[in-house]
Amino acid sequence: MNTHSSYSSLIDMVVSTSHMEEYTPQQQEQLLDRFSAILFEDLMMRFILHMSSSVRTEFYSLLDQDISEKKLMSFIQKHVQDVDGATKEALEDFTQEISTLSEHEVH
Repeated sequence: MNTHSSYSSLIDMVVSTSHMEEYTPQQQEQLLDRFSAILFEDLMMRFILHMSSSVRTEFYSLLDQDISEKKLMSFIQKHVQDVDGATKEALEDFTQEISTLSEHEVH
């Protein structure tokens, strides 16, 4: 699974399930920024839960440094089993939550 293409698919699903077309382009951008931040935090928590204690300590140490996103993802892919599975699960959960919220908003 390609995480980047999954993320693009997520954006497409969020746009289609959240009635974003009802918002102005600026509001849509703000919503996507918020969704991205929420999803990123969720993914990091899922990855941390899949780390051993020693790897988690090393990970926290990396976060205290000014490292690139590429280095961070490289570390995660090296130390977390089934990154793609955890990512897919997070994307599915997030899409379901957005869909549920949208349904409640409409009714």
